[in-house]
Amino acid sequence: MDGSDESVSTKMRVSVRSAKYMSAAELGASHEPKRGQYVVLTLTIKNVGNETGRFSPYGAMRCQDGAGARDCTTRESVGGRDVDRQYAPGQSVTGSVVLDVVRRGGTVTYFDAPGRPSFTVLLPS
Repeated sequence: MDGSDESVSTKMRVSVRSAKYMSAAELGASHEPKRGQYVVLTLTIKNVGNETGRFSPYGAMRCQDGAGARDCTTRESVGGRDVDRQYAPGQSVTGSVVLDVVRRGGTVTYFDAPGRPSFTVLLPS
């Protein structure tokens, strides 16, 4: 995962804490999901490398199910800490990303650069 200088990269550890499907009302969302339903993915991001690096999930997470692969990130929030940030070496943050998925199940893959997947999460059915 790259820092602000794209020639420098660092190593991040991503731990999935939970994946929970929620309705727009439960989420307190400003609108209904476009694709089907919301899933809240709670992650802990830790910079385990030697350089400052950025984790930015918005526009970088693609959901895949029987209907194909597509960007599934939203700007919806459940409050708490935002994982979209710069991380100094040793720094970690636990927070949530709200995704808009077609249906339960499938996978979510994070791409830290075009065509370069960093991790994949199997969503519960």
